[in-house]
Amino acid sequence: MAVIFLWLLFAATLSSCMGNKNMNVLCNDKDRHELLEFKQSVKDPMKQLSSWTTEEYCCNWSGVQCDNITGRVSKLDLHCPPDIQCLEGEINFSLLFKLEFLSFFDLSSNNFKTIHFPLLNASTNFSNLEYLDLSMNYNLLMENLTWLSHLSSLKYLNLSGISLKNEPLWLQHFTMLPSLIELRLSGCSLNSENLSLGYPNFTTSLALLDFSNNSFHSEIPKWLFNLKDLRSLILGSNHIKGILPNWMGQFKQLEQLDLSNNLLSGPISSTLGNLSSLKFLDVSFNFLNGSLPIDIGKLSKLEVLAIGNNPFSGMISEQSFTNLSNLKSLSLDSSEFTFDLGSHWKPPFQLEKVSISYCKIGPEIPSWLYSQKSLSYLDISSSGLSFNVHDDLKFWSFVTQIDNLFLSHNSLSGDISTTLINNTQIDLKWNSFSGMLPHLSPKVIFFDIANNSFSGPIFPFFCQTMTKEEHHLEVLDMSHNLLFGELPKCWKKWQSLIHLNLGSNNISGKIPTSMASLTKLQTLRVRNNSLFGNIPTSLKSFKSLWYLDVGLNEFTGKIPTWFTHLSLALLLRSNKFSGPIPLQICELSSLLVLDLADNKLLGPIPKCLHNITTMVTNTVDEGLFLTYFHKWVLAPISVRSDLEDLPLFMKGQELNYWHSLKLLHSVDLSSNHLSGSIPLELVTLSALQSLNLSHNHLKGEIPSGIGNLKLLESLDLSSNQLSGEIPQSMSNLSFLSFLNLSYNHFNGKIPLGTQLQSFDGSSYIGNPQLCGAPLPKKCIQNGKSHSLKSMEHRDDDDDDWLSWFEMGMGIGFASVFWGLLGILLFVRRWRDAYFQGLDNLFLKVQRIW
Repeated sequence: MAVIFLWLLFAATLSSCMGNKNMNVLCNDKDRHELLEFKQSVKDPMKQLSSWTTEEYCCNWSGVQCDNITGRVSKLDLHCPPDIQCLEGEINFSLLFKLEFLSFFDLSSNNFKTIHFPLLNASTNFSNLEYLDLSMNYNLLMENLTWLSHLSSLKYLNLSGISLKNEPLWLQHFTMLPSLIELRLSGCSLNSENLSLGYPNFTTSLALLDFSNNSFHSEIPKWLFNLKDLRSLILGSNHIKGILPNWMGQFKQLEQLDLSNNLLSGPISSTLGNLSSLKFLDVSFNFLNGSLPIDIGKLSKLEVLAIGNNPFSGMISEQSFTNLSNLKSLSLDSSEFTFDLGSHWKPPFQLEKVSISYCKIGPEIPSWLYSQKSLSYLDISSSGLSFNVHDDLKFWSFVTQIDNLFLSHNSLSGDISTTLINNTQIDLKWNSFSGMLPHLSPKVIFFDIANNSFSGPIFPFFCQTMTKEEHHLEVLDMSHNLLFGELPKCWKKWQSLIHLNLGSNNISGKIPTSMASLTKLQTLRVRNNSLFGNIPTSLKSFKSLWYLDVGLNEFTGKIPTWFTHLSLALLLRSNKFSGPIPLQICELSSLLVLDLADNKLLGPIPKCLHNITTMVTNTVDEGLFLTYFHKWVLAPISVRSDLEDLPLFMKGQELNYWHSLKLLHSVDLSSNHLSGSIPLELVTLSALQSLNLSHNHLKGEIPSGIGNLKLLESLDLSSNQLSGEIPQSMSNLSFLSFLNLSYNHFNGKIPLGTQLQSFDGSSYIGNPQLCGAPLPKKCIQNGKSHSLKSMEHRDDDDDDWLSWFEMGMGIGFASVFWGLLGILLFVRRWRDAYFQGLDNLFLKVQRIW
């Protein structure tokens, strides 16, 4: 009995210890000291390490786990949610190597920028570390991988999002890890120079290899064939070319194959039907063609099939899916398949995701979809659907129960004002819906109804909701409708909003100060409405705002100075802002687009614009874009592109840029009352693609360094009072496709260069002292014209050289012509051969025709 009691007591004690993994466990003094040293070496703005004090029980600290018996630190988990980035500064790997019992170390999704490695002896080995994750520290550049050879027990390594571009031998270093099972190197700026060298000696135990989002320009490496135990091969989003090799059918253990978003061509190899363990197959966004092999239907374990956005053709019949009873996700977007699926067909699967956008589906929804009771994602946009939803109530009641619904770019119509939208994400843009706005459930996080015919006041939508609960809506786009009324004041229910677009309606009044409660807002677009008044200073609470578009309204007053954290675009075009351009604009160091055109601004152009470093260095914070879109990875491209939509006046017209924001750099200060000269500092913005200073009162000369703007595509300096000669360096602007220097006081000869002569005369009109191509006015050579004083000798030399060149060409041509004619006249053998050749040529032409 006593033995049983002792055994129960021991079991209870053990259970208590296991249930409270660090309860009252004294961590080792040495380990506690090292942890406190680490805390001192980093910045912690989010107070993630606030529990790390001098208290004795350091095993209770946040992110720290100790061995229950030894008290030594065995696990350190300091990862952050992707959109927060808790820790900053330098990663000091001395910590990693001093915590000798550490087996798990996770610093992912932080904002470390540098990394320090201690000097290690060749014999040093840290055999306990099995798991290391430094991923998604997007600003971290790692130039040294030699430390990997000291981690002989490492099984999991994730460096995704860290640049390894300066480590030429990256592949060889990873082969030095004999225990490695999972290797994730997504988005590491790797190239294919090292990828195809020999056959790297990876451990045969490697089960997962992720090389996605890099810059491989080779074919699929043949050395992958040696990794017989691979279960996941992820090579998506590269530039991999060639065909799918037959040897890929030999991976009997492979469960995941991702080759999406590459340059693969040719048909899908039928040998893929031999991958009997395959559960996930994604070859979307390539150039694969032909029909879908029948062998794909043999993959009975397949759960995800994504083959969309390829030029496939042929028939998809019921037989194609006979054995795919485990299929949960089907993506066939933008393919040329013909569907031969009977109206009474009952699929063997229950799908959770269907994506068949840009397919030949309409005008009605396929009947087999109604049998899919587990659908949580349906993208059937741009598929020719054309009917009034009230005429097909079965359809509307079916789709409104699907969590993620994308029906954009169809011809759906009807009044849905009485509908309670309950989808988590719903995209109805570019249809013909009408009537007043529908009601939203608090669970909706994405609602896009842009480019429809919704009408009526916007007040009821925001303020007369069907529930008192706070809404979780994050993205709201109502642009390009017929909505009117003043902006409401009841914003406290909508504090989750991140992206708000009310542009191109007839909304009037002032921006209410209550909008300041939208503290999470990242983009605000109220473009092309009838709003007026000052932009309230209370909006300085928008600490996360990085895109502001209030263009084409009636706003007045001075440009606000509170939005110094904007990191993408500031668009104030076509309002009535007055006063000078505030110097605080120069503090927007990450700005890509600055549009202050068509206002009443006066004074000089600030010289400090060169402090906008992204326009100088052509570097963009990739982490910002990845953080911005991480929540929408499940959304189709049309949704992600709309979040990046940017209306921009460029090349003499308004253009809309989609899905390329981070590639744009533009400054537009046109149609104001700016005076003074063009600052020399402006031509240091070497990343600029568009510069528009037209319709101002600028004087002086174009800075001679204008040629430094090597990426410039559009330059408009028209309708100013600029003078002097056009700088010779402008002929070096090889990307320039739009130029307008009209209506100034330029003089002299237009510099010679293919680029400047490719524009027609309208680019230079209104400058009576200009001459030379492409203008019809020729430059005078005798020096009497005032416009030619500074170029007299150069023009004389150029024209003399051209005259001699033309004379030489004439003499050369005459000599050759008469010489050949003389030979044909006086040398019979040459004459006979010549005319015989002509006869033969004539006979060949006759046969062809």
